[in-house]
Amino acid sequence: MKFSTEVNVEKSCKNINHQTKIMLLGSCFSQNIGEKLNIGGFKTMINPFGTVYNPFSISEILDYISQTNHFTEKDIIQNGDVFKLLTCHGDIFGYSSNEVLSLAQKKQQEASQFLTDNSLLILTLGTAWTYTYVPQNRIMANCHKIDTKLISRKMLSVSDIVEIFSKSLETFKHKFNCDVIITISPVRHWREGYRDNLLSKSVLHLAVNELCKYGMEYFPAYEIMFDELRDYRFYADDLLHPNNLAVNIMWEKFSNTYFDINTKELSLKFEKLYSMKNHKPLYPKSQEYLKHLKKIESLEKDLSLLVQ
Repeated sequence: MKFSTEVNVEKSCKNINHQTKIMLLGSCFSQNIGEKLNIGGFKTMINPFGTVYNPFSISEILDYISQTNHFTEKDIIQNGDVFKLLTCHGDIFGYSSNEVLSLAQKKQQEASQFLTDNSLLILTLGTAWTYTYVPQNRIMANCHKIDTKLISRKMLSVSDIVEIFSKSLETFKHKFNCDVIITISPVRHWREGYRDNLLSKSVLHLAVNELCKYGMEYFPAYEIMFDELRDYRFYADDLLHPNNLAVNIMWEKFSNTYFDINTKELSLKFEKLYSMKNHKPLYPKSQEYLKHLKKIESLEKDLSLLVQ
């Protein structure tokens, strides 16, 4: 007897292994899967400019990494004694305009240098709704707690998203020769309103369907959450985000889709190493724990040789 409609994801011809450099940008799924990839020993960079939700801001991030666009004084906004960037999450901040600009430029350089030929880009779109800072007529990646009187709200159309992304991705893929996996975040943006959230997700689905014609591959994170895992026992306390059980199921399906048997086995060894490192000893000076530390050192050395 079945108690849910299982989402069967076909095995991909794209093969991810521990030599693949993986950059993850966007909303919830990128963050969750990125953390799982990290634990599994993969070379990853997760949201170097902070979590970004709307397609316009994600495309701007792609342009920064491609270095076809650069941070300037016009991107800076002051909120009290903190300086932030309209095009980034609030994680990118400073206590002077020079400080925040230097941090953003450093992140830009690191992100650009991280990617090499045959890398992988994983994108997660969160919402089609955008918020524009009216004084500069600039779409913001994050509202930064700005006075709502200075912000206007608008939903991107399907054609807007396709046009924006196709240009940015063409440049990005040409420069870094990378594959692209695209997903839609299953997290509902409830503050937009239940109706506006559904409209937004519908627009994203239609846009992604068009974007996949440009050589991207779609991973059905949204469908897995809303069909197979639709019970609230798979949600966190806020009833909006997937809980650890849901993330683990997503990770299993992602692994089955993109990893071969050797990559899975190696990933499990890295997960074991992570668990060993995070073990909290009752008696940190005991002989037993010292032996545990030597086992960690030995396993870490063995694994480092396997992923060179």
